[in-house]
Amino acid sequence: MQLDKTSIIISERTITDLSDLSLIVMRHYAGPVFRFGLLGAIPFALMNLILTWPLMQYDQLAMSATTITSSEVYRIRYYCIMIGAVFLQAPLAMCFVTYFIGQAVFFERQS
Repeated sequence: MQLDKTSIIISERTITDLSDLSLIVMRHYAGPVFRFGLLGAIPFALMNLILTWPLMQYDQLAMSATTITSSEVYRIRYYCIMIGAVFLQAPLAMCFVTYFIGQAVFFERQS
């Protein structure tokens, strides 16, 4: 990586400059960013569906339970699983996007 030959100059920027720069990058690379985002997020979305499907079937769980349980237990368990999943999976799901933006912006293209 040659940091002196990038398509974006590396320097200290204000928050408005960063916002402007992010909009310019998204204008140029919106399609690939969206595709790589979906590529990373779809496997985790399917895994979350498989993990939480039994919790969404509260009626069947309540009828098959031998003790009386409330819906609060299932709701709290669902929220804990989803909060943990988001905090763990979001960075992993966006690693393809991060890699693509790094390659597209900070490497010199060969002509």
